[in-house]
Amino acid sequence: MNNYNLEVGCGSFKGHLPFLDNSFLHTDIQKTEWNKPFLNVVCDVCHLPFKDKSFEKVYASHVLEHLDNPILAIKEMIRVSRKIIVIKVPHILSKVAKQATALPFDTHKNVFRRKWFTKVLKNYRFVCKVNYRPWLIFFNRPYEIEVIIFLK
Repeated sequence: MNNYNLEVGCGSFKGHLPFLDNSFLHTDIQKTEWNKPFLNVVCDVCHLPFKDKSFEKVYASHVLEHLDNPILAIKEMIRVSRKIIVIKVPHILSKVAKQATALPFDTHKNVFRRKWFTKVLKNYRFVCKVNYRPWLIFFNRPYEIEVIIFLK
């Protein structure tokens, strides 16, 4: 396989920017006018159509919050990765998470805290950090949680 990395949920609509280099294979649940130029495979992250350990790195940015079963998605990413999985999700206290869960057409089904990842990934070696963005003048607000899972 020429592609050494996998991006799941590369984005169906304008607003999400995928990795636009040749080292990534891009997947998403649907093909749209927005992702048509870079989408390689249409598939569900909970049922990835790849062999075990097919990719060096698997990357999922702001995907898990849209899923009915984020744990199954993480298990699938672990299955197809040989070394590293990078997951980013909105922090429960972020403006994005609060706005998305208030909308009537919400596509966010989950909100996350570091504690959730600590519990789910207790059998793996991982790093979990919270990224912040400026809020008001003197404060920073949690924006997203970034998790890196090391498989080797």
